[in-house]
Amino acid sequence: MHPKLFAAGVALLIACGTPTAVNDLHQAAAVQAQQRVSARSADQLTLAHELPGTPPDVAATFVHLLAEGGQVAIDEGCLLFTMQAADEFAAANGQPTCVAAMRQLEHQVINPETYANDVTVPTTAWAQVDSTATVNGCDLTWAELFTDTPIRPPGPLPGLMVLQQLDDAGWQISGYQPC
Repeated sequence: MHPKLFAAGVALLIACGTPTAVNDLHQAAAVQAQQRVSARSADQLTLAHELPGTPPDVAATFVHLLAEGGQVAIDEGCLLFTMQAADEFAAANGQPTCVAAMRQLEHQVINPETYANDVTVPTTAWAQVDSTATVNGCDLTWAELFTDTPIRPPGPLPGLMVLQQLDDAGWQISGYQPC
């Protein structure tokens, strides 16, 4: 075969095959992107069912996790926040990350048992409209088991939390302000 004809044939073969290869790559990338979206959706659905089921439960869970302490509780506490709210929470507490802010607040709990078990979220401290809610953690109260007399909070007040319901299931903190 003549070298020029051979080179032209190879060039034609590459030129014809390249759009197919590029299309295959685009299609593979699209499939991978869809798989990532599906995985994120599945992760979000799983998270939605693991999050607290009501707005007041978000504040109570936050308090319980701070009282429990330890790395697992701190990590779970940060899952209560969206990424943006976690950044707001960290900044409000003068920390670089949600984990560092949770650890800082964990050390402010002076009586973990009372802090976790005697917390009340008054009905006046939260409001819900459709899939959005607010919980004013600055209005939480603590009272000992056999008395209605409020006691001084045995740990930090959670702050003002804006919540978003995920997939008609659990509630996640989507905005945060300190008390």
